[in-house]
Amino acid sequence: MTFRANLPIVGVGSTLAPKPFTWSYSNLVSWELCPKKHWHTRVKKQGEVGYVEDQKTPELDRGDALHKAMYSAVVSGTKLPTQFMYMQPWLTTLTSVNDPLQIIQCELKYAITRDYKSTGYFDKNVWLRIVIDYLKLTPASKQGTFLAHAVDYKTGKPKDDSFQLALYAAVIFSLYKDVVGVRCDYLWTEYNDTSHQIYTRADIPEVWDEFIPRVTAMETSFKDNKFPATPNRLCREYCPVRTCEHNGKRPK
Repeated sequence: MTFRANLPIVGVGSTLAPKPFTWSYSNLVSWELCPKKHWHTRVKKQGEVGYVEDQKTPELDRGDALHKAMYSAVVSGTKLPTQFMYMQPWLTTLTSVNDPLQIIQCELKYAITRDYKSTGYFDKNVWLRIVIDYLKLTPASKQGTFLAHAVDYKTGKPKDDSFQLALYAAVIFSLYKDVVGVRCDYLWTEYNDTSHQIYTRADIPEVWDEFIPRVTAMETSFKDNKFPATPNRLCREYCPVRTCEHNGKRPK
């Protein structure tokens, strides 16, 4: 018996086989900010060597609570908690009936393959995963077609960045063949404001042209197992990776 005969067989379904590359918008942004921090906090799992727990802030906890409250209020008609009653006007708008055939869904977990086909959120052929906070489908003027309205609740400061909205639109068009137009909103919950973009199917090739180079760079990093530290605005005070040379709180 040779040494090679004792080697484990790595194939489909083997626990030793490398996991297929998947991404989400939040993971892409995390990796672009600093691959090293991303590796420690999002690639490595709790209990694995190198894992570092990311910092949980009161702002993030409040954001999670608001998302849960809005989900229950939109889907089940549950009264908003006192701390989120300022969202009532927005809730009224989101739940208004514009068409008797409209469909409203919340906290939708969508996944697509590399060829932009629908797949299960945890299926092996997943390439991209997204979660949409709110989605309304309304019949359009042409029979059998629909307009989509997606909303993402943002509890942070407003930013001039529509990339995530564009990604929502691209996935919605991939999954709903009868949708002819998509409006995507950021709802800036703490500023009583919104910003939005409107997309048609003709816009989607340009959306993918914007994302593909970024995602390809991220995938190459995973394939080569290279996650270099990238100094940024969070290093000095907010990064939990204390072993990094750029961390302002690392042991001296």
